[in-house]
This record gives sequence, structure tokens and C-alpha cells, in this order.
Amino acid sequence: MAAISVRLLLAAKQRFFGRRGAWALALVAAMALFVPDGAVAQEPDGVSIQSRWHGRGEQSRPDMTGISTLRFVTDNDFPPFNYADDVGQLTGLNVDLARALCDELRTRCIIEAVAWDKLVATLDDGKADAVIASMRIDAAARGKVLFTESYYRTPARFVVRQASPIVDTSPVKLADRRVSVAKGTAHEAYLRAFFPKIRLQTYNSVTLAREAVRTGLADAFFGDAITTVFWLNGTASAQCCRFAGGPYMEAKFFGDGIGIAVKKDNQRLARILNFGLSRLRQRGIYRDILLRYFPAGSF
Repeated sequence: MAAISVRLLLAAKQRFFGRRGAWALALVAAMALFVPDGAVAQEPDGVSIQSRWHGRGEQSRPDMTGISTLRFVTDNDFPPFNYADDVGQLTGLNVDLARALCDELRTRCIIEAVAWDKLVATLDDGKADAVIASMRIDAAARGKVLFTESYYRTPARFVVRQASPIVDTSPVKLADRRVSVAKGTAHEAYLRAFFPKIRLQTYNSVTLAREAVRTGLADAFFGDAITTVFWLNGTASAQCCRFAGGPYMEAKFFGDGIGIAVKKDNQRLARILNFGLSRLRQRGIYRDILLRYFPAGSF
């Protein structure tokens, strides 16, 4: 691993995860969610996840006439994907991917941090060309922006306390169990659709829903696997809990993965970025970027 990668890893670990080794453990578990095209990763519980990014982007170099600079926006509070390090430098997987795309497309690169709820507005106002902030591709988002091909997916998972007897998370096995979830989310909708016999407990935030299982107010929590794996291995969880069952990836509820967003009528730029993503995958650069933030042993 390059020296700069080690520095970034240590800086992020010190900032976000106080317990020694917690960040590395979280990365080992999370890496199973990021699989280069054609590979299969194994979750800790043995569940295989096939990559959804098949590299269907443009194969011939697109016409870049009139495009000398690409202006990306992201937010700065979603480590290790996009965040400000200890010296205030914007960094993370998404940031490095944006820079790699600019290099591949031979353009100048501008990457700025914007509040999450302002990202789409920057496209509409012409203040940015693309959003690269782990934005989920789903029906609601497609109504506002145009996406590139997805470059990773975000499954949903159940979490239970360490001593819980729950292993099987099928609807039958979870009947009458108290399951916490953030109110108004796709995760709540999924539980209502497929787990009608659970005792659903909704909370105003993901933080409160996780606290419910940590403190024993709920038997299980259901939510986003990537952010949850960092919570599990961070100080906030106090090592209370573990994943149970496998990942849930139904596109109808959890989207078609994570993509780069451009203005809804900017099909030309979407094609250009798809070409760039495809080239980064083919040349192994995308995999190298993953390895800066996720350990090689997890492949």
C-alpha cells in the first residue's frame, strides 16, 4: 500500500474510531460489499455477493470537445467514501475515483464539498457537472438526476446483540421479534412488505434505531450494511452487536447500486463518465482505489 494510503487510513481511524484496530476490522467486513467485475466476495457468514458493475460503459473514447474541466461535488461526512481528513483535505474513495476519472479523461479536476441536501441543486444551478457522493440509484433519485452505471452496491442487513440466539433472519424465524428501523426509509418499507409478523419499532433516526438493539429495547435492527459495519466496529456500539443472516439487495427497495449523478438532460456527460468508469475497471485502477481503503485480504 502506498505511503499516502497508510497516512489516510491512520488519519481516518484516529478521527472516527477510537478503539485500537476497530477501523481495520470494519474495513475487513465491509470489503465484501465491494467486488470488482467478475469476482465474487465472501461475507463473514459465507454469503457470496456478485458484483453488479459489469462495465457496460462506452468502449470507444468519446468526443471531449468543449470539456476541459470536470466539476465534481460531494459531501464531507461519509468516511471512508468522502470526508475531510485531520488537516481539512477532502479525501475518500469517491474523491479518489473522481480524480482518477479526470486523469483518464484528460481533464482538469475540481472537487468541492457541498451539504448533502444541496448536491442536486448544484447540478440544476449549473454550479457542478457531477455528484459523486455515494448517491443511491433508485426511482426517486432518477426523477431528479441522470446516473452513470453503478460502481458499488449497498445491501441491507439485520443486526442483533452478540448473545442473541437469532441466526436465521427469515420472516418465519423473526415472527413476533421486535425489529427497529429508521422511520420513512426503504428499510422500513421492505420490512412492512416482507416481514408482516414482526413487531416493528420505528425511530426518527438510524442512530436511535441502532441504540434500540444495543440497549435491548429491540431484538434486531435492520438498515444499511455499509454504515452499520462501521458502527459495529466503532466505539458507539460498545461491541454490543453482530450481523445476522445475509444481505438483502432487492433493487425495488434498495436501488440499483451507487452511481455518479449528472443533470437529467446531460446524456453526453453520462456516456463520457461511463467510458471513464469502464476504462478504470479494465486497467485495474478502480481495484487499486478500493485497496487504498479496504484491505486486500478481503477479496
